[in-house]
Amino acid sequence: MKALNFCLLQVLICCVSINSFSQNVYNDSIENGTNFSKAAFRVWIPDTTKQIKGILVLVPGSGYDGRNDISNKDWQALSKELNFALMACFFKDNPHEHPEIEEYVNVRNGSGKAMLQSIKRITGSSRHKELDTIPFMMFGMSAGGQFNYEFACWVPQRVLAFVVNKGGIYYTALAPPASWNIPGLFITGEKDSPYRTNIVKGIFSINRRFGALWTYAQEYGAEHVIGKSAFLAQAFFREVIKRNNGQLNNSDTSYIGLVDKKQLIINETGRNMFSDLTSWIVSKQFGDYWIDFIGK
Repeated sequence: MKALNFCLLQVLICCVSINSFSQNVYNDSIENGTNFSKAAFRVWIPDTTKQIKGILVLVPGSGYDGRNDISNKDWQALSKELNFALMACFFKDNPHEHPEIEEYVNVRNGSGKAMLQSIKRITGSSRHKELDTIPFMMFGMSAGGQFNYEFACWVPQRVLAFVVNKGGIYYTALAPPASWNIPGLFITGEKDSPYRTNIVKGIFSINRRFGALWTYAQEYGAEHVIGKSAFLAQAFFREVIKRNNGQLNNSDTSYIGLVDKKQLIINETGRNMFSDLTSWIVSKQFGDYWIDFIGK
């Protein structure tokens, strides 16, 4: 009897935990869009957050349902630390001839608007009316990074920072100047397919030449996997928040990373930062993470 009572108690505790958690979780989805068959979103808001300052957006790889990623403890911890909501996504393409070309990452054709519409509806059902206007910090893997980059090019005013992570298909080469002012982290894998690495590095290089506040990092020993990229992205987001007082630019950067030489150097006055392929380094602390990530 005692064992039965204990089991019932455990079930009740479990139910209370689930109900408590679900009170802070909001779901929304849209089907049959112009460039997607389904766009679905799940938002988690920490109990401790009274005023949300932004939304951490997690976008998974091609066609993967990543909505359960809101349960990731590391991302939840960062959300609490920064007073951000946490949103995870699921995008599925309409059937077409080349499924390896994700049409939904071309956000201008409907998928970007679908995300904004879902956030607006979630705003209406939550007590956090600021959700509809606050900025995004966006992390993704593969197609998720492609989506993030295109979103930062489409509505740069809504993006505080973004990560391009080992993706291969992009619709925009030269980003609009407004997007150059958004801190971006471009990640490739040392052992990933050369075409992916070359595409990501090429997009980075074109825009960095014109002063984009972007960082390039090739993950040492990594194939086409998340690897340690989430850790680096979380460190990047923390440092961006510390530095972001409304004004971030190349001239106030104390350090830059020499990509090909794998070196972190002091940004000397008058130095041409684009004589080599360089990374914008948001802080010395992040620069140390960067060096460790790429492998000396």
